[in-house]
Amino acid sequence: MGIGGVRGMLVTLGMVEAGSVDLTMVLAFSLGVMVIFVGFGSVILYINKNLLNSKQNLKRVFATAGVISVVVGSNMLLG
Repeated sequence: MGIGGVRGMLVTLGMVEAGSVDLTMVLAFSLGVMVIFVGFGSVILYINKNLLNSKQNLKRVFATAGVISVVVGSNMLLG
């Protein structure tokens, strides 16, 4: 869980403790989750249809994802 997830959890716990959770908050949360999943699914669908149509492109996509992962991990360890 990243810092955004921790922040969201703390805000949610604060709202529950204050007793100010209502239908609007539940609907806003549900809509936010749906938007994120639909957006992520759309990106994955685009990648599958347009980039993963040959072995060379498949190797490039995995190499790029690996490099990004190493850079982010190194940045977290060194930062």
